[in-house]
Amino acid sequence: MLKFGLTAQEHKIPLYEMPGALLIGLVCGVLGAFFVKLNTRLVKIRKRAIKQNWQKVLEVAMFAALTAMTFFFLALSLNRCMPESDPEFLYYHSARCAEDEYSPMATLFFNTEGGTIRSLLSKGVELTAIETFSFFLAWYFLFITTYGV
Repeated sequence: MLKFGLTAQEHKIPLYEMPGALLIGLVCGVLGAFFVKLNTRLVKIRKRAIKQNWQKVLEVAMFAALTAMTFFFLALSLNRCMPESDPEFLYYHSARCAEDEYSPMATLFFNTEGGTIRSLLSKGVELTAIETFSFFLAWYFLFITTYGV
């Protein structure tokens, strides 16, 4: 509410939204616990296996290539062209679409974190459940594996 400039008096939260908030909290808590557990193991493996500077550089290069390939592969394989519906929205990416069209997946993957969050919350970007789930899986996997590199 602070980020959008709202106060509690301007935006009353109805009680029926509480189960959804609890479910989101539960899912995010489980995903966070999985992240911590897996990352603790990955750090131990990295400390044992990667000791020299050239190995660290190679690891970073490998993850950079993996990230780039994942972003491009998903953005192009799930490429769907949609007409730009919001002229005020500045974060559209077209990928292989015509001039006044955008690709929802390219818009998610080829933005900054702030632009991606705006895209997810915007009414100007239409996403299917498969696109949203694919983005989440790719982002979460890359977040887990590259954290600490």
